[in-house]
Amino acid sequence: MRVRFCYAILLLGTTLLPRVSVGETWTIEGPNNATISVDSACVKRNDPTVLSDTDHETRPVWIDCEFAGKRVTLMMVGLSRVLTNYNDFSADKADNLFDEITVGTDWYPLRERLSFFGGSSNSSFTPVARIHSDGWICPDTKKGCGPPERVVDLKVIGSQVATVALLTIGDFEKGEVKQADGRTIGVRWRFPEPVGKMIATFSF
Repeated sequence: MRVRFCYAILLLGTTLLPRVSVGETWTIEGPNNATISVDSACVKRNDPTVLSDTDHETRPVWIDCEFAGKRVTLMMVGLSRVLTNYNDFSADKADNLFDEITVGTDWYPLRERLSFFGGSSNSSFTPVARIHSDGWICPDTKKGCGPPERVVDLKVIGSQVATVALLTIGDFEKGEVKQADGRTIGVRWRFPEPVGKMIATFSF
């Protein structure tokens, strides 16, 4: 069963720690004309396989990054089925989409320890439909889900002719959530700052 526990405030995508890379970015093309701007600390994995046009639409594009020893991997992949129903673009579909996106990869077994914590969605195809959900990989489902082993970000974009997902999994940075009076009210686990900026650029 999927774990649904939350013992802290989860804030992914940004951090207060200083950047390690020089801040330069470059663009990587993914399936179905999807693109993402990535930090100079990231590299695209080489894939010597000669692909057909159909394979290009669904074959994953892997991107590996490292910031101050924190390792994060992104995967862009086209879904074999095009989501054209607005009901498909709902954050509560994140679990099923994770299964579909990762099948046949080393990430697929993580589904048993994955927990998403909601997210946001836009079912309009003008200009694109979107799902964005955050979560984490639990170290031991029998003992709850905190602190996480790794953090997760799933972003899915869709047009009338293609659906492409960006799945990000990696190390996190920990910080405290404080009130105005300085009292700590929670703990946050999130990607290094450049990762959140990269995810925001993912689009057609």
